[in-house]
Amino acid sequence: MSPEMETLDQLLCEPLTLEVVRKLYPDPRRFTAGILAMLESRDIAMLDTAGQPIPTWDRHRHLGDVTSDIRLAITDRGIKRIE
Repeated sequence: MSPEMETLDQLLCEPLTLEVVRKLYPDPRRFTAGILAMLESRDIAMLDTAGQPIPTWDRHRHLGDVTSDIRLAITDRGIKRIE
C-alpha cells in the first residue's frame, strides 16, 4: 500500500498530527509531496488547534514543522477514494 493510501486509511479513525503521519513516509520529500497532493485534491484537510482549516498559502510552512499540533483529517472525498 502506498504511503498516501495508508495515510487515508489511518485518518479514517481520527485526525492525526503531522508527526504521526510523517512516519508513514520513507523520507521528508515524499511526505511533503504526498500530503500537498492530497490537500490539493481535497482528500484531506490540514487543521489548526481549533479545528479550523489552514489557508492554502500557509500549508508548506507547517509541513516543515512536524512537531507542531497541526492535524490532518480525511474529507468526504478522501473517504470515497478508499471505499
